[in-house]
Order: sequence, then C-alpha cells, then structure tokens
Amino acid sequence: MPTDEDSPGFKPDKLPGFIPEIAGDYPGNNAKMIYFTKDHVPIETIEKLLTEKPEIDGIALPEMPSGSSGMPGFKLSPFKIHSVKNAQDQGIFIEI
Repeated sequence: MPTDEDSPGFKPDKLPGFIPEIAGDYPGNNAKMIYFTKDHVPIETIEKLLTEKPEIDGIALPEMPSGSSGMPGFKLSPFKIHSVKNAQDQGIFIEI
C-alpha cells in the first residue's frame, strides 16, 4: 500500500468503499489495510482473509470454476484459493 511518502497525492479515504472503522488510523499507521481478490473468490474466503490478516497481498481463485460466484453450473470440486505476495503464488490459502 502506498504511503504519503511514496505518493503524496494518495488519499485512501477518498477511495470508493473506504471504511474508516476497518482501515484504522490512516495516515500514520503501517497496518495492512487493503487486500486484493482475483476472480470468483467465495465470501467465506474473504471473511477468513479479513479475520486472520495474513502477510500477503491478496487471494485468487484460478480458472473461474463452475459453480463459483458469478459462474454458471454446479460446484464440481473443492475450490482451491491461492494466496499471492509480490506477484508470486504462495500456495493454497484455503480449500472449500
């Protein structure tokens, strides 16, 4: 996440969906505030991400599997959601 030093014009409180109660005392704190989610990640995975607050950049569900959020069809096998840090796959974050 950019800081004021990295990008003087960056104001996360002006971003759509910014929730001060979740983000904490920005600016000034160095706490992780924003994760990315890629593709059709189930809500349970996002809840786990926000509860555990791991040292990753985000999560992704590769290949847009059948039955995942927004995809037609039935869930044919467990979803394997991967964690990502520094643009590198860090392995399975959760399988549901």
